[in-house]
Amino acid sequence: MNNHLRQYQSAEVTHTHPDHHQIIIPMTGTLDLSVDGKHGLVLGSTLGIVVSGEKHAFKAPNHNHFMVLDIPTDPSDEGNHIWAQSVHTPFHTMSQALMTLSDYAIFCAAKSQQNDWFHLWQQLFLQTLKAEFSHDCPQLPQRLQAVLHYMEQNLARKITTPELARVSCLSPARFYEVFRATFGVSPQTFFTNLRLKEAKRLIMQGRSLSDVAQTVGFSDQSAFTKAFSKAFNQSPAKWRKQELLTKKT
Repeated sequence: MNNHLRQYQSAEVTHTHPDHHQIIIPMTGTLDLSVDGKHGLVLGSTLGIVVSGEKHAFKAPNHNHFMVLDIPTDPSDEGNHIWAQSVHTPFHTMSQALMTLSDYAIFCAAKSQQNDWFHLWQQLFLQTLKAEFSHDCPQLPQRLQAVLHYMEQNLARKITTPELARVSCLSPARFYEVFRATFGVSPQTFFTNLRLKEAKRLIMQGRSLSDVAQTVGFSDQSAFTKAFSKAFNQSPAKWRKQELLTKKT
């Protein structure tokens, strides 16, 4: 099992992998991916899974980095249920456990040129993913998975609760009730937190604060700074400085 830190080009490329499956984990930017006609975006907490032999097309405008895991095909692999399910659903919303592992990989990739941590990390990430596909870990209802995916695809613009309710095929009142009962916060609070989490990832990739503000859907840098400061009790500039100092120690 090999890992690659990869950047994709803006020009669309189409090909297949005859001898391995592929897991594409977002670090920064957005990958436009179509697998055998099933289209989606790899970004935020959504990873992409390309099954061996599946024709897929991809492109990524603007600055981007992805971690790509190439998994050799093996009929005896205990994780084959991942590939079987991914033929029908090539996009997967990462759990908090997978997101934490993803954040750790971003930290290690930025801090060290050595790859000695990758092997253990890959094994842990794949085992966690296998458990989720085996339903050893609780999965969100399909309607809420669709809502989270929709949020991640629309980080750069304002989304209303009625709009999200339509995605879930529930009435606005029922959607709000189900969402809050599941996540403990309102849909709008969750969406803001999702945008700010993505903002942190972009900041640590060296993006300017004005660029980050625009990318995650704030009207200007001032509005972004206000929301960030309210959520984390410090400005994005101060947070970035502290994170960089932490990485140097």
